[in-house]
Amino acid sequence: ALGLAFVGLEINEFVHMEAEGATISRSAYISAFFTLVGTHGLHVSIGLIWMVAIMLQLARHGITAVTKRKVFVIGLY
Repeated sequence: ALGLAFVGLEINEFVHMEAEGATISRSAYISAFFTLVGTHGLHVSIGLIWMVAIMLQLARHGITAVTKRKVFVIGLY
């Protein structure tokens, strides 16, 4: 839930910043901001998709040696 909230707030912030004229080509600071925060948002989004996929596998197959390892790996991610 927190990951979804973060991604939603980030998208909302990017939309408002662009509406105010702060685009990626405006300055080096804004360019770095969009790149770094956007990359973090992508990281969070991939993690959310990955977690949903593992939850679906757990629902179908239960806890096995393979699913146990996958849960451990996503915990490290």
